[in-house]
Amino acid sequence: LVTIVVQRWAPFFLGDLAPTVYPSVLRNLPTDYLGLFVLGFVLSHYRDRLTVPRLVWPVVAAVGLAWTFTSVWLAAHAGEDRVFAGYGNFTPPVLLYSLGVFLFFLTRPHGAGPTGPWVRRVSDLTFRVYLLHALVLHLLKVATGLGDLTIDRPWIGVPLIFSATVLISFAIAWALDQVRVLRRWI
Repeated sequence: LVTIVVQRWAPFFLGDLAPTVYPSVLRNLPTDYLGLFVLGFVLSHYRDRLTVPRLVWPVVAAVGLAWTFTSVWLAAHAGEDRVFAGYGNFTPPVLLYSLGVFLFFLTRPHGAGPTGPWVRRVSDLTFRVYLLHALVLHLLKVATGLGDLTIDRPWIGVPLIFSATVLISFAIAWALDQVRVLRRWI
């Protein structure tokens, strides 16, 4: 986890001066998300030990979101080719935003909020949707015209590919949930 943080955050803060943690052969392995799974597991299992007031988390999320918007805006106005560098999955502002939102909802009182069969059903499927969405998104980008549309006309393409990814991912997650043998493992 430490090497993942150093590998991803050092270039964000130090640019070309950042040390290389992994040999170039191992740099492209998808180990980054493993750290997020571990972090989510730790936070959800030790939530009772969090002593930070619950209202701090929306502030953390707002700071992360403002930092993301600011870095993307500055990159775009500086003429940089990598406008999207400000909101890569593992950049500090995106992690701050994600942690703020995750911990705000994680620390809510038990039984608070809407409950009902649809909320429970969607909640049961969300982890599977999370695991599936990257594959569905990739397939939509490669196998359909949505990938080009997100680049040519992002105001149309991004909402379309988002909606299609969510709907297809939920449909696959629901279908997997119907097979009892798989339900326990996936």
